[in-house]
Amino acid sequence: MRNIIAVLLLFPLLFAACSSDDKYVVKGKLSNLESQNLYAVHERYKKELKIDTVQVKEGEFELSGESEMLTALQLFTEDYTPLIRLYVKNGDRITLDGDVQKPVDIHVEGNEAYQIIMDFNQQNNALLQKIAEKQNEYYSRQRDSAYWDDLRKLRDEVAKKAEAQISASPASPASIILMYEYLLNENTAQLCDSLLRIMPPEAKPASLLAKIDLFIEQVRKMQINKTLPYSLLKNEKGESVSTNMFRDIPTVVVWWTSYDPKSREEMKTVREIYSKYKDEKVRVVSISLDIDKERWKRQIKADSLEWTQLIQPDGWNASSVRDLGIPKVPYAVIVNKMGRLEKIGLEGDGLKKYVDQMVARIDSLESVKEKK
Repeated sequence: MRNIIAVLLLFPLLFAACSSDDKYVVKGKLSNLESQNLYAVHERYKKELKIDTVQVKEGEFELSGESEMLTALQLFTEDYTPLIRLYVKNGDRITLDGDVQKPVDIHVEGNEAYQIIMDFNQQNNALLQKIAEKQNEYYSRQRDSAYWDDLRKLRDEVAKKAEAQISASPASPASIILMYEYLLNENTAQLCDSLLRIMPPEAKPASLLAKIDLFIEQVRKMQINKTLPYSLLKNEKGESVSTNMFRDIPTVVVWWTSYDPKSREEMKTVREIYSKYKDEKVRVVSISLDIDKERWKRQIKADSLEWTQLIQPDGWNASSVRDLGIPKVPYAVIVNKMGRLEKIGLEGDGLKKYVDQMVARIDSLESVKEKK
């Protein structure tokens, strides 16, 4: 009888212990946050993104989620400004403490991998602060190319530091996070592929490894002169529109999502191109990868996006997106009048400058033809 009673007493404890490990919990206390809400975007391996509204009271909040392996959790403020990206898994109990106006200095506890990331951030605090300041200057000064050059140099500098730490500690649980956060880009895809080969399997959770592998594969796929893959899209009215329309004149195609701050910022660049050419010498098309179609429609109206707006019904899972190899959003390509890729991966001033040069080149050729 005593054995039965002992088992019965032990069962609730075992159940509580098991249930505490079937999710991750994040608690925060941030100054200057007051009572505004936060948005939490949970990335889930082989599942759709999960977006939650997090209630905040006097700067304090709590949220939870589920992931059997290390995965990304991005927090945004109410105006969709990125606050912090965490990497969490079931069983983690994360605490955040700091100032919402100084995201780089937010202190994180409760996760071995992220403790190493915090140490890296502290060692490179001055550099990361410069990147944040230069990025704000770049966006606030109409994307001045001079600021972009400075920003790129700073990012290259932190990438080198990340590379050095990854090379020195390939088995660290933080190495793949450092790679994804600070090193991975179109120019370092081959380097990242080489570094992945020296990491042991336990240091490469499938959720992050899949994203990095996909990015590397997509960078390799994105080849100039490749025909833009056929895809059937939808406009705001729900009508089908084929990518075959991207012919006859050069077309700037920009993939984006309404919830991504960088995407919405890039729409300012796209607006300038559209306002200048009005779909006469250059056509402008934005393709959304949003999950929430109604939110996409609301954002189009709120931001007065007047040019052609389409949505990919299958989002990131669309075969055309995979075939083309879209590595991120926002992402722009220029399709020539034959439907082939002419330029890829441009943004901001670089995109505007290339379009202007392309139009000038076409005008020059047509002028020569007329004289003949």
